[in-house]
Amino acid sequence: MKNFFCCALALAVFVSCGKDEGGNEEGTLVPKITGIAFSDGQSLANGINLDVDSDPVTITLSAEDADSYKWTLDGEEITSASGNSCRFSDTKWSGAHTLTVSLTNSRYATTADTSFTINVNGPYRGKLLAIGGEGGITVLNEDYSTFESDKRISGVSANQGAALYGNDLYVTVGGDNPLVIADPQTLKAKKVIEKGNSGDKETFPSCGTIYRTFKVDDRKAYIICAQSATIGGFQVVDLTERKVVRHVVVPKNIPELMCRLGDKVLGATSEGLYTVDPETDAVTPVSAAFGENRHVVGLTVGNEGEIYVAVGAEFSGMSAVAGSSGKIVRLNGTTFAVEKEYPLSGALLNAYTMGYTDGSGLRHLPGENALLFYGKDSFMYGAKTNVYLFDLNAERLTTISTGQSLGSAGTLDLSYDRKTVFGGFGSYSYAFYRFDLSTGTSAKLCNGNGYSAGSVIDLR
Repeated sequence: MKNFFCCALALAVFVSCGKDEGGNEEGTLVPKITGIAFSDGQSLANGINLDVDSDPVTITLSAEDADSYKWTLDGEEITSASGNSCRFSDTKWSGAHTLTVSLTNSRYATTADTSFTINVNGPYRGKLLAIGGEGGITVLNEDYSTFESDKRISGVSANQGAALYGNDLYVTVGGDNPLVIADPQTLKAKKVIEKGNSGDKETFPSCGTIYRTFKVDDRKAYIICAQSATIGGFQVVDLTERKVVRHVVVPKNIPELMCRLGDKVLGATSEGLYTVDPETDAVTPVSAAFGENRHVVGLTVGNEGEIYVAVGAEFSGMSAVAGSSGKIVRLNGTTFAVEKEYPLSGALLNAYTMGYTDGSGLRHLPGENALLFYGKDSFMYGAKTNVYLFDLNAERLTTISTGQSLGSAGTLDLSYDRKTVFGGFGSYSYAFYRFDLSTGTSAKLCNGNGYSAGSVIDLR
């Protein structure tokens, strides 16, 4: 039996008609459902809701002109179903999945398919997860008050980042098992990805520090990492076999999220961009100039497939060149030609000039046609970090001053409605904050209980 997730009720009926014994279209009988009963007394009017680890529920149909039934869950046949009844017993994970029953009238070769959604809810549905870098999790209510604290995901001792992909929470982890895939509503681990054996250990014996995970598809994910100041890359994860199958070397890789660009994956190094063929994992450098003595610190893709690149201020040694600031560069998503540059007066964007950078957390907000990112106010380690919103239409930069330094391996996480951004701030002992993009105000959420900033996952 497959698992489920929480979503709105959907009901759809699809009918196909055959011919009668004389070959005529008229006179056929199409099977139809006349009633649906649930063993726990639920009804379709309120949606079908179960709790994780709840007792089994049996669904029984009443129908006319049907002599056989076929039950499927997300397109996979449920072999344990019997006739017009189907029993659900696997509620280990939260989720929303589509249940379909196909009724057949064999005499007239007619069928009718009915689909609806079953919701399985965990205790943290509609909550926020402040996932600290040391593995601890604070669960917050919708109003940001604390619901529970000091929770953990099994197998996660110290995470470097977390991302929500559909019904799965991808958590990068230090140690032998670099990725844990968990149920976000229960915090139970679904899959633990093992390091495995790489065929290129001589050229890339260790991934070093891991940062982010990019889900390519249901079969594959990339773990972005850095081995040293001059070499980085990503691990290729086989999600089916639960193994890291190879390392791909990308010189001067930075721990910035990858992006989907058509049928390719787009990544960034401190010196430029590269594309990855998701079928072969082959890397191709992108030919684009961003200025000498500047670091690329972020990238994102816009509504029309255009590319936005965050570039740090010009530097000399450990200092910014006087008068220099960061900039956003827009590239054509097909030719990679530079189309426009947006100077960012006063925003340096650089995290470090030596070695690799923390990145800028750059992302595109399609509703506002704006860019969100963070930037330092000087080149020194421990420099204060601001949150920035750049309106692409008005070419206007809005600054939210934090008064804090972004924690190591920090990131910016958006709320579900894209009106609030979350981040972990502090040099050695950091805390989670939320920033209102409309008012420019900030408020503390909770302590992070460590010095490696994690992620805020919004389940509302």
